[in-house]
Amino acid sequence: MERNLAEPCFSLDDFIDAHVHRDPEILSGKPVIRGTRIPVYVIIERMQNAVGEHDIAEDYPSLSLDDIRAALAFHLRHQLENSMDHLYQPSNLQTP
Repeated sequence: MERNLAEPCFSLDDFIDAHVHRDPEILSGKPVIRGTRIPVYVIIERMQNAVGEHDIAEDYPSLSLDDIRAALAFHLRHQLENSMDHLYQPSNLQTP
């Protein structure tokens, strides 16, 4: 199946970068939603406590659903990178 070249193509990294920002002047460089001072960890903690994205958006009117989804994607990407780094540390590799 051919992709329609007229349609924009965005990567997950582009999506995350459009919504999540780090600045040493804002919350000591913790990742926040771009244009806000709302840290990603606040959104993730809410989701871990079974608060849905629509409820989070209602509690934080400055957040869009895409902001919340980007925060989750950022968190999951970070978790995956950390676990991959751990798996491939020389001390964790087994030789046959």
